[in-house]
Amino acid sequence: MAQPQPQTDGVAAAWQPQAQVAPAQSEQRQAKVSVVFMDVSSLGLMKGTEARSVWPFWMPPPTRGLNQGANLRKPCPTAESLMPRPTSAAEPRRAVVGIGRVAMWKGGSVWIGRDTGQAQPHSHHAIQIALAATPSFRIRDASTEAWQQTLAAIVMPDRPHLFDGCGHTVAMVFVEPETLAGRELVARHRQHDVSLLHDEGLSARTAALHAVFEARGTEAALVDAAQHIVAHLAARPVGAQAVDVRIAKVLEHIRARPDAELGLAQAAALVHLSPSRFRHLFVAQSGISFRAYLLWARVGLAVARGMAGHSWTEAAQQAGFADSAHLSRTCRRMFGIAPTMLVREEQA
Repeated sequence: MAQPQPQTDGVAAAWQPQAQVAPAQSEQRQAKVSVVFMDVSSLGLMKGTEARSVWPFWMPPPTRGLNQGANLRKPCPTAESLMPRPTSAAEPRRAVVGIGRVAMWKGGSVWIGRDTGQAQPHSHHAIQIALAATPSFRIRDASTEAWQQTLAAIVMPDRPHLFDGCGHTVAMVFVEPETLAGRELVARHRQHDVSLLHDEGLSARTAALHAVFEARGTEAALVDAAQHIVAHLAARPVGAQAVDVRIAKVLEHIRARPDAELGLAQAAALVHLSPSRFRHLFVAQSGISFRAYLLWARVGLAVARGMAGHSWTEAAQQAGFADSAHLSRTCRRMFGIAPTMLVREEQA
């Protein structure tokens, strides 16, 4: 199918994804508790005039399989089997899919936790780097039934895939493709939806990140360790933008205050564009709609607040949601899990 060519207003088009509307996806029923705590950066379809799932031109069509590797037939423990049994028949089992921490920075985040379970097929806008110190986890793209077992893997933006933490401690580092580091990671790994990483020097940096988590280090220490991994893999500065300066300005505004009221017309006015021109330029530069990015930023903020100790009601309100039910519906639609299924490490 021919793709439309977005207007560039004379801006260099070294990295300008084009939008293509994907088929509507039906909502999936939550299957017991077989979702992973870490991997909650998916951008699903949303209702409304701006609800689009796009395939940017800088990404190749979905591949039919992973890099060649072992097909592991023996399943790992599910999240349900890892949950503690209730102490009495009257005490129901709590739906917990992982225990850990979340730390964010502008253009990325790190989610790390133990007792991680199995995820259903999903996709998200950010590049995902999955890292285990030992033992390994399993991962595969949604087009194949062959699992790959590894200590490190990278998933391209908006690519359906499955993950199985096998009950182990796993870190997920997310990098937005609008950043210089994100663009370089896509350029290096775009041949496959999911690629296993065999990078020299990565294991030592992964061990350092896990050591911060095990020692219950500060949020700044977690971010620093995760950013060292991104900088090592991308050989680019972390956080620097790779998009049109007008879109970069709006992204910075959203990241600074995702809870603030900001409509498309207001965002367009910030960069002196008409709403129509801004809408098309945003999709061309980021690969997703303005509304999709805004909701993603708000959900990320809500999860970070909830994992920092706020109640989910407080986290929802602080992130700009009407209430915790609104947050829960949005999380389920985008990520396949409810935020209450996440438990911060200090509560374990």
